[in-house]
Amino acid sequence: MSRKDRNDEKWTIGSVIFFALACLVLLALTWYLLGLPESHFDVLKKRLSVIGGWFTAIVAYLGAEKLLKVKGAPSRVFALWPVRVLVGLGVLLSLLLLIPLHSIKVESDPEGAAVHLEGERGDKGNTPQTVAGLYARMYDLTFKKEGFEPQTRTVSLMEVLRHRTITVVLERQRGSLAVSSKPEGADVYINEETESRGRTPLVLDGLPAGFLTVVLQKDCYDDSFSNEVMIEPNGKTPLRVEMTQDDQPRYRLEIYSSPLGAKVFLNGIPYGTTNTNIQLPCETYDIVLKKGNKQKNYKVSIPEDKRISWVIDS
Repeated sequence: MSRKDRNDEKWTIGSVIFFALACLVLLALTWYLLGLPESHFDVLKKRLSVIGGWFTAIVAYLGAEKLLKVKGAPSRVFALWPVRVLVGLGVLLSLLLLIPLHSIKVESDPEGAAVHLEGERGDKGNTPQTVAGLYARMYDLTFKKEGFEPQTRTVSLMEVLRHRTITVVLERQRGSLAVSSKPEGADVYINEETESRGRTPLVLDGLPAGFLTVVLQKDCYDDSFSNEVMIEPNGKTPLRVEMTQDDQPRYRLEIYSSPLGAKVFLNGIPYGTTNTNIQLPCETYDIVLKKGNKQKNYKVSIPEDKRISWVIDS
């Protein structure tokens, strides 16, 4: 090799600068790739991809003399304007990716959900919120609110670059309610519903977690039985309601006989003699009228039946 050829292989200041810039671009891209969320870029695959990229770059660099047909490479490679343009574009791309100039607005329904970005330290406040200082890359955005299922939303690179608004609808956590009553057969209503969910005993699945108002109604009971119940997430909450006759209205049953003086028995219990009237809650009763050796049996449904009249044959 002649002295002139050896001098031609010396690095110029420009070549050194662009070589250093190229190395910085590779380092910046390496840092960027390693910062991607794990859910988008598996750890092992991430490492292998980065190492493979370095290996490819080195091989391409060492083969530049043949590919670019430049004698004295690699010193002359970085003196070529196409290479310098590519390095310059790489620098601009690195600045775009690595300077945290971007932001997104996050909203949720309902509001007040805590926002967390994978790879970032700490939460980013509660919705609605503008999250600034983001790099140009993908993010996993997680929303958490008490009583609601956590939800993760992937934010794409283009959404970050365009400073998009990210909105999610949170779903309530669910639980079950087991309702029973004494007596059975009461209609069950949730909150202010006007249509019964069914009659007790009843198990209701898929109810939103949190406080609910459960209303029980039953024929012959004037008042509704209202209860505030805490539905536990992913569990079964029991509710039992006892309805006593004290809660029932009384209806008047008139009992007559001709002639007067027949003994009255209500479910086997003496209730005086005719003519009389009895105040009874809503139910079905066995009533027996007796006079001398004669007897008359009745089955009475209150409040449908209001009067009994027995004419005793002489």
